[in-house]
Amino acid sequence: MYTDTLQFFVMITGAVLLAILSFVRVGGFSGLLAAYGSSIAYVNASTTQGSQLLVNLLDAYHQTNGTTLIELAGHSSDLASLKCGLPSPKAFRLLREINDPDMPWLGFLLGQTPASIWYWCADQMMVQRALAAKSLSHAQGATLMAGAIKILPFFIIVVPGMISRVLFPDEIACLPGDDCFEKCGQRSGCADMAYPKLVFGIMPSGLRGLMLAVMLAALISDLTSIFNSASTLFTMDVYKRFRKQARDSELVLIGRVFVIFLVAVSILWVPVIQRLQGGQLYMYIQGVAACLAPPIAAVYLLTILWRRSTEPGAFFALMTGLIVGLIRLVLTVVYHEPVCGEPDNRPDIVARLHYMYFAVLSFLLTTVVMVVVSLFTRPPDRHKLSRLTYFTAWDVPEEINQPDSKVCAVADAYDTPTGDVVINYRNYDATVTEQPKNTGIQIKDGVDDVQVRLRSLENNFSCQSPAGLCFRHLCFWLCGCEDRPCSPDNEAAFAACLFCGENHVPNWFPLGRDKSTEGRNNLKNEEAHLRSVVSLAQDPRAKIGLRVTLVILLVVVVFLYIFFSVFFELINPGPLPVWLNGSTNVSMDMLYPLQLNGLITIHSIRPENSNVIS
Repeated sequence: MYTDTLQFFVMITGAVLLAILSFVRVGGFSGLLAAYGSSIAYVNASTTQGSQLLVNLLDAYHQTNGTTLIELAGHSSDLASLKCGLPSPKAFRLLREINDPDMPWLGFLLGQTPASIWYWCADQMMVQRALAAKSLSHAQGATLMAGAIKILPFFIIVVPGMISRVLFPDEIACLPGDDCFEKCGQRSGCADMAYPKLVFGIMPSGLRGLMLAVMLAALISDLTSIFNSASTLFTMDVYKRFRKQARDSELVLIGRVFVIFLVAVSILWVPVIQRLQGGQLYMYIQGVAACLAPPIAAVYLLTILWRRSTEPGAFFALMTGLIVGLIRLVLTVVYHEPVCGEPDNRPDIVARLHYMYFAVLSFLLTTVVMVVVSLFTRPPDRHKLSRLTYFTAWDVPEEINQPDSKVCAVADAYDTPTGDVVINYRNYDATVTEQPKNTGIQIKDGVDDVQVRLRSLENNFSCQSPAGLCFRHLCFWLCGCEDRPCSPDNEAAFAACLFCGENHVPNWFPLGRDKSTEGRNNLKNEEAHLRSVVSLAQDPRAKIGLRVTLVILLVVVVFLYIFFSVFFELINPGPLPVWLNGSTNVSMDMLYPLQLNGLITIHSIRPENSNVIS
């Protein structure tokens, strides 16, 4: 958690610094607006590909008398690659027409929302951060802070990426196909190079290292969280089903091995992603999330907002949604998106159904299945829903020391437990007697019998030499079995309670043989602490402040969406820069009509540091 906090400050500092330098270099936001339409790669008229493109453009002009470059590029299929290389006229509009291939407003509002709910509300990587908060107010405040920070990437990542296209059009705005493959090794486009190109293009050497640290910090922050969550899910939900009596050290070792396995799979998956992502890795990630996230979001919302939802309903709804999503995902892998400008022969369900609209359908299908199955199955008992849904979240919690609760007892695993006296959480004594064949310990004297398996943890080594001792410490550390820096008594007591397995919320306090007043006071303090942890009570002033902050944040976000969707006019791409050098199949006279109408600009020399379309 502290590492992620440090990485956050490093990332924000570096990204803000790069954004400032980018805006200065391009002349501010007004300079970006003025120059973005002309951020087009040069055409080398002396090559076969370049001259043929100009001939096709000239033919389209004579046939249509078009006055804009985007109009001419859309006239003929021979100019499809040129159209793909032009900046989008809607580049400064977030939400677009309902059938827009990039960002349809209805698909975004209805389809992207389930994916966001899954990632920000139901994904274990995020949930474990909220659960680590000190109180409900701290969790809500941190969530609002994350929402406010989430606004920054638009200004410090997205807009600088657009500036990168203005400053380096020949690389970032290359024509899909052979031209882009020559520039970045990707036939589908080089948009993913925009941010790294900006870092190495405008930042001095020292700051380049800082930005490298920023990008590595962002990568490491995500990877550590994802690998930690994935290994936890595997060890606790999968591995323990086959090894029910697995020791804690064994689970740690399996978790670390599984992380290594995930790293290997990730490395092997890189070529597949490079082939499928179409030059826009972020959009590929959103497409994958749209296949798998909506069922989880639907089940998550229904279980919180509908008390009639049942476990069978959630199970069958998840299975239905995930199967449908996997079918769509497999189809997108088999029928991957062609390079822009090439014929699209994919099935309509893949080519014409936008992934955001598929997310809407998947969400609705999962919801219907869960509602139907839940209505035909036995509803959950009322007491089982206490503090688990939105409408029961503020139920009065059951007392921690219920009379019918089972007791987690503690005994010294290194001494003979017979006759040892412990103090349980009900504040009266109990005698521990040894069971036959050391099967466990038993609490008597007025307490229901409870079996607690004893698990002793080795705390000494047979190796006596310092070098051997250090080597063994290192091996144990790598395997997650290192000896713990606590006394054998405390370690055994902790282990005995840890493996009790009856109550998720601890209702015990290990005191060993301590029957003093101080020990009993510690017990009461522990019970009070547990009650404060599970309490949802908030300070009235903090509650009002959080709600006001939420309203302000919502107003700001809605304003930004509306502002960047309706305020800016469509941009007019062009003119197309043409480099004439040496012998060519086209002459100045042939290109004069295009130049006269402002469709092209002719340059007799190649600009410095420019890779023209050849």
